[in-house]
Amino acid sequence: MPPTDKRTIDLMSPLRGLTLSALPLAFPPPRPEGGTVPAVIGPEPAARCAPSSVGQFGPGAMPHLRDSRVIYAVPCQAGFRTAVLTLAKRRGVDAAELVRMVLTLVSPSVREGIPDPGEPGADDRDNPQRRPGGGRQPMPGLAPTLVLRLQPGLDHTTIRQALAVAVALDDPKSHRLVQSTEHNRLTSRVEKLEYRNRALANAVERLSFRPRPGRLGLRDAAAMLGFTSEHEYDEQLVTKRFRELAPIYHPDTGILPCRERMALLIDARNLLVKHLRSAR
Repeated sequence: MPPTDKRTIDLMSPLRGLTLSALPLAFPPPRPEGGTVPAVIGPEPAARCAPSSVGQFGPGAMPHLRDSRVIYAVPCQAGFRTAVLTLAKRRGVDAAELVRMVLTLVSPSVREGIPDPGEPGADDRDNPQRRPGGGRQPMPGLAPTLVLRLQPGLDHTTIRQALAVAVALDDPKSHRLVQSTEHNRLTSRVEKLEYRNRALANAVERLSFRPRPGRLGLRDAAAMLGFTSEHEYDEQLVTKRFRELAPIYHPDTGILPCRERMALLIDARNLLVKHLRSAR
């Protein structure tokens, strides 16, 4: 027989490179004497996977993270502040929640399209309070502000715009949420109306009278209002024709705005009315 090897074998050397996290979560219990190994050799899987943070936070709870929000004192107009606080109370939230929801759901391009409500004016102040000690002169009123707790990095304009979006969306007469198909249909309709308006303006430009210098005569005045003879109109018809033509040449809201044509149209009406009244 070969000689027996007397060297010592270290049985723990394969286990020295293992860490605690590499070991199994549960080990089988020792075999009872004279018995068999039980079917369940460890805790339930849910119990093995549960977090181990137990104590003042409760089983499985996460520690409370530090709040990074800051306090903003946003100056605004008193009427705007009232509208914001009324909306927040009706919705069961605070004003800061309205800002967070708008910043989350509304794109910046839409939000920036809403004009900034602005800061309060010189006369827009809260009710003055009496000075301590019973003085007669009241303390000057403070500018209306909204105190909000939000994430850092915001400016007052962004906060006011977000609140303005919330107030506008709450008013059905101001803004509405529509589907993209309905929006496209309305946009196409507006484009068609604008094209027809331009075509109508071109037609009116070709058919309308030209501004002329000098004194206005009866024949010219009748032609401006669409009459070919002084025997085919009366005062009521002159007034009616003037009201039909005035919206076309009105310098502010007319289809074909022209201050000179509007002035001539007024002179023509006055001249014809004066002529009809003097001929009675």
